Amino acid sequence: MRERPSMVIEPLMVPVPCDTSCLTNSKFRELLANPKFRMGMEVVDSLVDLVRDYVSTLTREVITRLNEFEADASQATFALYQILEVGGDFVLGEDLTFQGRTVVRGEFQKLMRALKVLESMKRDQDIKLTCDEIRYLTEALWEHVDKNLRRILVEVQSGS
Repeated sequence: MRERPSMVIEPLMVPVPCDTSCLTNSKFRELLANPKFRMGMEVVDSLVDLVRDYVSTLTREVITRLNEFEADASQATFALYQILEVGGDFVLGEDLTFQGRTVVRGEFQKLMRALKVLESMKRDQDIKLTCDEIRYLTEALWEHVDKNLRRILVEVQSGS
């Protein structure tokens, strides 16, 4: 009960609680034998799938808008999410980077145009909403695990 089995949703590198398939491949697989726990995991599975859907939506939007720049879609999606939810900014140098990760390579003019597109994406309300939903769903996942699944485990241990 002290451990919090988790996995990350790429490319955002957002930690979320293990879903059923993650638990099945871990030392916690025996928990899935309990029907109450398995039912609680259905909520986790649904929320993880929803987070993945939102991440896919965000990634598709980034790919669509940065297509002409041959940007690294994973790095650009990661950077955009981090900037909107945590803070930070892009760094324009030999390449366009975020936290040492290369988002776009190329000549200066190309980097400037890509930066303008990324800056407009940071202001886009739909993108902000998508990033916020990812964060809210991630928080809801941990809350569900901490409150509901832990309660089920306590009941199982006490024999209720």
